[in-house]
Amino acid sequence: MTTAAALIIGEEILGGRFADLNGPWLISWLQARGLALRHMHYLPDDEREIAEAIARLAPSHDWVFTSGGVGPTHDDVTFGAVARGLGRPIARQPELVDVLERRLGDRLTPDALRMTDVPSGAELWWDGEIEYPVVVVANVVVLPGLPSLFRSKLQAVAHRFSGQLPAQSMIHTTLHEAQFAIQLAQLAASAPSVRIGSYPRTDPRSPWRVLLILESHDADALASCSDQLRALLGDSVI
Repeated sequence: MTTAAALIIGEEILGGRFADLNGPWLISWLQARGLALRHMHYLPDDEREIAEAIARLAPSHDWVFTSGGVGPTHDDVTFGAVARGLGRPIARQPELVDVLERRLGDRLTPDALRMTDVPSGAELWWDGEIEYPVVVVANVVVLPGLPSLFRSKLQAVAHRFSGQLPAQSMIHTTLHEAQFAIQLAQLAASAPSVRIGSYPRTDPRSPWRVLLILESHDADALASCSDQLRALLGDSVI
């Protein structure tokens, strides 16, 4: 299983000034490529907090995606935080300087050049038709917070990511969760390779009360557990 974590960075998100559009979109994007999102964190523009999250998540996930904090202003601290979290120095990237010189010309300022100061050893992914590369440091993919750019850059590099999500089985029952909770816990304990989720529905018009979703990379274990659960629920399964 290829795992991923995400850091959505920005005071504007935490403060409610803007809704997060990147997190929900990233979830779907990862699912479509077979990557399992294990963690998603919302963080302020604080280099120390971001660095601590990077240091914790990068060693335990195949990929870490960040959103936001890569511009030219004082609150754009993501590159410094990634460098700090991975124990790398910051270095000015000549290729990025050339890009900004071509794009900005006389408008190039020292503040704009802050965007070219990236963690040492960073890779630049020039895929598709993007005008500015995706900066990747080890397994950390650093992306802008602007939703249109976030999406276009991820779509451009999509071919670099692949994985396999677990097989899934869904069961609908007319019972309430409390009517089978103990037996469900026992079944889950007996099948550790199968993840079982129970999701109640409160709509009185619905023909079912609970949706049970079983997931596993072990097809045989999934089938056996699904059969046992259906037998347990009996005629309540619809």
